[in-house]
Amino acid sequence: MAMKMKKGVTHYKSFKTQIQSFSILILFVLIGAGVYGYFQYQDYAAARSALKDGQTKLAELQAMQDEVSDEYSEIKNTYDENFKDVNEAIEAVFPPDEFYTKLTETLDRYILDLDEQGTQSNDTIFMGNLKFSRGKYDAEKGYSVLPFTLTLEASRENFTEFLKYIETSGSLDDGTRLMEVQSISLSFPTSEVETVAGRSLVEGNILNVTLALNAYYQAPPQA
Repeated sequence: MAMKMKKGVTHYKSFKTQIQSFSILILFVLIGAGVYGYFQYQDYAAARSALKDGQTKLAELQAMQDEVSDEYSEIKNTYDENFKDVNEAIEAVFPPDEFYTKLTETLDRYILDLDEQGTQSNDTIFMGNLKFSRGKYDAEKGYSVLPFTLTLEASRENFTEFLKYIETSGSLDDGTRLMEVQSISLSFPTSEVETVAGRSLVEGNILNVTLALNAYYQAPPQA
């Protein structure tokens, strides 16, 4: 009987020791899980904070992008508008082709306006013969030339104004076709002249002029 009680006590102590060991093991597991969970939470919190900061910065960058995009659109529209004006001026001064019909209209309009602006009774200018030669491309200089001849009946004052007009041609400010005088031939009437407008002009004030000129335009696309 005593033997059986001794075995029971031993068995109880062994079981108690196992329970204690198991409890300690559980405690270490719980501590380890707590430490692991703590660090995992710290990582999660840091990642969440970084995500929130990233979303904030993304929103700021998006707003900045929209602002820059609006500014770019405004600048581009202004540039396109200015470039359009410059491009139109360049094409008027240095057109892509001969455009001799438009040049004829321009010269005719200028001469008519100049004649109408004359302050004296014998301030006149009249365009007679206008003849264009075949345009040609100058490969050495990289542009094309349209030669033409023009005859004028003009007072000295208006002829001087016409030469100034040719001399200042090519300005982007007024878009006048670029032209150049190559030669001038002058003759003077020997008697009183009756102009087309019916005005009698003083002898010697009127010039009969023949000019050889060049008008310039762009090189052909295939050049």
